[in-house]
Amino acid sequence: MSPSAEPEVARPGTSAFSVLAVVLAGFIGARLGVVIGISVVVLVAAVGALAGKETMQLRPILLVAIVVATSWRADAVLGGLMVPETQTTAVAVRLLDDPRSTETGWRTRVEVIDGSLSGTRLLASGRFTAAPELRTAMAGDRLDLRATITGAPPGNDWEISHRLVGRIEILEVDQRESAGSIRGVANRFRQLLRDGAQNLDADQRALFDGLTVGDDRGQSVIARDNFRASGLGHLLAVSGQNVVFVLIVLSPLISRIPAPAARFGATLLALAFFGFVTRFEPSVLRAIVMVGLVTLGSSIGRPVFAADTLPAAVVGLAVIDPLLAWSVGFQLSVAATLGLVILTPLLGAHLLVEGGAIGDVARATLAAQLAVSPLLIVYFDSVPVVAVLTNVLATPAAGAMMMWGLTAGTISGLAGGAVAEVLHLPTRALLWWIDGVAALGARLPVSPLRASTLLVLIAGLVVALAGSLLASRRHAFTARRIGLGIVGLVVAATVLVPASPPDGATRLESGLGLVRRDGTDVVILSAPARTERALAALRESRLGRIDLLIVDGRTRSLGRIVAVLDERFPITEIWAPTGHEIPRARAVDNFIGRVGEVQIRVNEPASPVVQ
Repeated sequence: MSPSAEPEVARPGTSAFSVLAVVLAGFIGARLGVVIGISVVVLVAAVGALAGKETMQLRPILLVAIVVATSWRADAVLGGLMVPETQTTAVAVRLLDDPRSTETGWRTRVEVIDGSLSGTRLLASGRFTAAPELRTAMAGDRLDLRATITGAPPGNDWEISHRLVGRIEILEVDQRESAGSIRGVANRFRQLLRDGAQNLDADQRALFDGLTVGDDRGQSVIARDNFRASGLGHLLAVSGQNVVFVLIVLSPLISRIPAPAARFGATLLALAFFGFVTRFEPSVLRAIVMVGLVTLGSSIGRPVFAADTLPAAVVGLAVIDPLLAWSVGFQLSVAATLGLVILTPLLGAHLLVEGGAIGDVARATLAAQLAVSPLLIVYFDSVPVVAVLTNVLATPAAGAMMMWGLTAGTISGLAGGAVAEVLHLPTRALLWWIDGVAALGARLPVSPLRASTLLVLIAGLVVALAGSLLASRRHAFTARRIGLGIVGLVVAATVLVPASPPDGATRLESGLGLVRRDGTDVVILSAPARTERALAALRESRLGRIDLLIVDGRTRSLGRIVAVLDERFPITEIWAPTGHEIPRARAVDNFIGRVGEVQIRVNEPASPVVQ
């Protein structure tokens, strides 16, 4: 999540503790249940009481009520999930998202819309030959299927957040009916933008789709890895800032509506339509509710700020759909907004010198990044330390791209031809810049922050902030200098300490090993290696090149990984077993041979010997 032009982050008198306490109460109730939740609430209330009346601006009973309400709703929703029995049957379903292509076919989420299973949500898959209709299908479309349904309780957070209670394998599509009403209009608008961008190359079209409407299906593995490694992954999918940019684009029209109630209604319609266009991603839901509350306050003459709307949005959404608390996207979106609301003012007031627009972007980015860092450690094991730099460079261009893409992209889709070519000239330039920043950030020789270094960094910031609040100038200056010194040491360590493993054999991932000896890098690849994880592991090893890639297997999946690695890294030589079908690879029995001055002998892929 990046800083965005969302509602004002703070207002005089708003308690940061109150905002944090209410948001946590909503999550705790939805995730932990009543007993544990109330225990945590009592602890939070005690901390607030010790902190003083000025900090604790809400009654503990309110926190208890929030926990009880959200936990009751979570239990009701989870208890209402019915796991279907395994069966092969004819069934009508509605697509809940746009189908994605996999190695063997299509994957999407569906909801059964007829019979005894009506309302059941399933993860659907179908081979290319069995379901060719899914190539052009979109969310909201109806499909009449012959399929095999296999019931299974949700097995992970993603399945819980989407209420998936099983799998459905599509054997045959009897009929497809395009979505109607507002879903159909939203689909046609997405297609209009896509048609207008046909003059862009494939990589630019994929980035254009991600920036404008959050469609990340066409993005290459390398592009995703670059954006994730540089801390720009939030740009590849629609986020809360897209909602704000939509309203900025529409403001010249909406502001001309004289009646406040009519302006509010027009704003809600625009927000709802954009929600359908972006498939109501969790971060968009959060932003829509917040912006809607701000607009409501403005229409009745009572200004509302993000510090007021964030708790209301989180609690309201947790009551309506408590399983959002299991969504990683929703967690990151709320955490980033908490950073903007709470940490940005602190950083600006006590740590960072005013620096105009660039300083504002840097402070907001740092605040959001610090807030989401614990979640990034939990889910992705690392935090990209280059995120502040890359967001300062890319965020303004991304904002311009989002607004230009929605306006010029619509005209391009309607006019086509030379008009689209001319209108998308700025699009090309902006996409080139954003993509270049992501690629540069991914290649900088900077180690990502791990859990230990992140804790030290946060401790340094806490010391610096605490020092800035001390009454004694002398003690404040000393504490601030110590805290910022700790931060500087952590950042310097990530930049100056080599990220590459030393000479020897290293198991990077399951099915992926790296051997270094006298400047020679040998990568050993075998099943069950996965493309994205392999690419990320090798990038974090700071490989400039691969002198030898040993492929222990002939499967198509390994061949696809080799193709990606060959595109990302200069590979001097590739070895593969006899009978392989891997381009450029040399058949080597028993994996014994020489690369330059180094003799290679591999008895087992996990234990190579480099002589």
